[in-house]
Amino acid sequence: MSTASKQRLMAEYKTLDKEKWLNIELSDGGIFKWVIGIMVINPESAFDGGYFQIASPANVDAGVMYRDNRALYNSKAQDAVKASKKDIPAGFVMPTTLESAPPEKITEDDNFWNESGGEEDDFGASDSSGDDFGMDDDEEEEGEDEEEDEA
Repeated sequence: MSTASKQRLMAEYKTLDKEKWLNIELSDGGIFKWVIGIMVINPESAFDGGYFQIASPANVDAGVMYRDNRALYNSKAQDAVKASKKDIPAGFVMPTTLESAPPEKITEDDNFWNESGGEEDDFGASDSSGDDFGMDDDEEEEGEDEEEDEA
């Protein structure tokens, strides 16, 4: 393979290797074959604690079971989680929580656009420009100088 493809794959590998929910191992010491494990770390998921190898696309039967028989779906998910733990590489420590919490839910603020009581209305003014929007003192003096010259 070309040097460009090796560099591209290495860049992709380095980016993905930083993700805490992925475990990527280079197979046979080369960059062209990867073994990827995806960790599910979500207490709200039926697959929480699972370590899965990348396998197949979405399973239609599982979707129907999820809709029609959630208890059976959750039971099968737990069986899959237990079986997946056999795939965890030796020496790999499986995280149990994410280090950073998910972002807080944004609540709507109905008063966001309303004026608050203590603020001055200085829309468009610069903090460093002073309070007035008129001519600067220098401009006034120039006008006076021009009038004197005409007289």
